Amino acid sequence: MGRGLSELQKTMLTMQPDKSGEIMVRDVMTKYYGWTQHEPYHHFSKKEIGPKRYMAGYIATKKALGRLKSRGLIWSPDSSNHVNNFSHYSLTSEGREILAKLSGSDGLEAMSEAEFKEQCKDLKARLEASNKEIDETFGDSEQLCFLPRLKQKTV
Repeated sequence: MGRGLSELQKTMLTMQPDKSGEIMVRDVMTKYYGWTQHEPYHHFSKKEIGPKRYMAGYIATKKALGRLKSRGLIWSPDSSNHVNNFSHYSLTSEGREILAKLSGSDGLEAMSEAEFKEQCKDLKARLEASNKEIDETFGDSEQLCFLPRLKQKTV
């Protein structure tokens, strides 16, 4: 990483995900800037915050999200269609590694069910891609060469 992480980016990486494993951008803004979300749509009052202050915070947040995404630390389904148009995001495995470093842990803390499911999906996709590559490379199983089994020592 070039310049390191800003305090806003560190806040984004250390936010607690919801039950679906995602982090809402509005929750980041509430935590970092101290802004109040108003019901029923969890919106911010530009009048209460001040239009210039709101826009400055909004733009800084969007830019910080874009930088985290370009570093591969976050992923958002929202951003696939619109550049930097996030409403929520999730940490990638690289993002979780950075989080472990930021929190001073060894990265062995319990993961949420959503994180576990995401990692399982990722591993399954990688396995299927590997199997497809093997099939394309070797064709039928007669061309495969297997190593002999090692004999177990008996005591």
